[in-house]
Amino acid sequence: MAQTSDDYEYIIIDGKSTDNTLQIIDEYRDRFGEKLQVVSEQDKGLYFAMNKGLALSQGKLIAFMNSDDWYEPDAVEIAIKEYSGEKYEVLYGIERIIDHEVEKQCIMYGHKFLGKNCLRHQSTFVTRDCFFDFGGPFDTAYQCVADYEFFIRLSHNPQVYFHPVYKLIANFRIGGKCSTFLCFKETNCLRYRCGYLSKYLFYKKMFIEYIRFILGKTK
Repeated sequence: MAQTSDDYEYIIIDGKSTDNTLQIIDEYRDRFGEKLQVVSEQDKGLYFAMNKGLALSQGKLIAFMNSDDWYEPDAVEIAIKEYSGEKYEVLYGIERIIDHEVEKQCIMYGHKFLGKNCLRHQSTFVTRDCFFDFGGPFDTAYQCVADYEFFIRLSHNPQVYFHPVYKLIANFRIGGKCSTFLCFKETNCLRYRCGYLSKYLFYKKMFIEYIRFILGKTK
């Protein structure tokens, strides 16, 4: 929230939470004024919520931040300065990984290696036209990796300019769905369908991870 640039809109999609989320938001309404939009209603999961926010957005550059994660204070300023003006552009930067409130590492995966790693969507800004001109919003058939599928889809389009930014943009806390067997399964199914994994490697990875999952459940 404490950004060095005020050239942004702030859209919060709340899945009808039962904690004090809305009360906390109300404390900041005067501070943000018309820059803040809040929607609180039942939805069907993460990517339904992200698509809902996307539909409400008006900005040229779009970014998504999930609960428990946060931007560096100059993240928006960096994105604006680094944006080259291309109609179809993906800016991605460095992300700090937090494990039990301790910095574990800072990472940035290059877009030419999408077969092995997804871009970190918390530290990525995408032009609005990429979403609406190339296949629509996130595919809600996925529960964990719709952002990965979206980046792969863009990487196959020669009109899209991937722009690495070698600066710290966001902070990500380990946990949630990204640490589940479902996420592992969806990730490798996607890689297999996209031709990044052979059938042999796909089944090998799934078997090994399933054994780890079973052993972990029985400890």
